[in-house]
Amino acid sequence: CEEDGHVKNLLDVAKVQAIEVWVGKAQLDIASHPLPATVTEAKYSVGFAVASALVAQGAGFAQLNLEFLRRQDVQRLMAAIQLHVVDELRQGDPVFSPADRVRVRTVDGAELDSGPVAYELGHARRPMGPDLIRAKFLDCAAFGGVEHPEHAYQVLSHLDDLASLRSLVDAFHPTPSSQGKP
Repeated sequence: CEEDGHVKNLLDVAKVQAIEVWVGKAQLDIASHPLPATVTEAKYSVGFAVASALVAQGAGFAQLNLEFLRRQDVQRLMAAIQLHVVDELRQGDPVFSPADRVRVRTVDGAELDSGPVAYELGHARRPMGPDLIRAKFLDCAAFGGVEHPEHAYQVLSHLDDLASLRSLVDAFHPTPSSQGKP
């Protein structure tokens, strides 16, 4: 269930019994670690992405750490995933499957089904809204060491108003003379 582009957590992950995921062969070839043991493997894991989405309502840099990866609920959910390979290819985009899908069953018999998801959020045919773009930028910028991610985002959001490129450069790599300016 999405509201304003954000997924609301309607699921008690402690009650999840089984998860089935249908994804294209090319994606599984890239994300080939069903039970990752390291952060690098987690970056390339459908299982980690699904477990992270269920536990933290996201799979960003904040979740890419050993503490999160080793959490009991994350480990249990990854182990509960059954992956199904979709061999068909999307017409006009032969790398991806026509649709991916996630189905979650709980111990009390409830079933949540994403239905076919033809395009990932962020694809040109399913663009992210401004709030999600901002959140993704802030996550990436903070992980990348940007000292003031919100300021950098505001500078990028108003490129037409910049008097000089120095403001843009300083937003990401402050010089000693710009240190006092957030």
